Amino acid sequence: YKIDSILVIIAHEITHFYYFDKWKKTFPNSDPKTFEGPHIIWHLSEIIAPIILANPKIQKLLNKLDTGYKEHGKIKINKRNIIEHFDLLYKNFDKKKDFGEFLKEAYKEIMEYKKELNEI
Repeated sequence: YKIDSILVIIAHEITHFYYFDKWKKTFPNSDPKTFEGPHIIWHLSEIIAPIILANPKIQKLLNKLDTGYKEHGKIKINKRNIIEHFDLLYKNFDKKKDFGEFLKEAYKEIMEYKKELNEI
């Protein structure tokens, strides 16, 4: 791997630490087993990581986008793939609110696509 690809992988994995830390604070009764694939909470973490890493401030450091899982890119919602769909949800989220509030919205939304995600 080239160094820029390695940095994206490292950043992606670090993003999971932030995501799951915030998840546990937002949903304290969550079963840690759901933090691994193929659970829906894990899928959401994989969908959100590329969205967070696309932030312009982070891109100044990475200078390369995280494209996420190809399987997620195949799931279409209103003519967008699921990552683009959640990216739009995130862009429309009031950033003055706590990230945990976004997780609540995103969780409700992703539950509508549980069947499609369980098929990958």
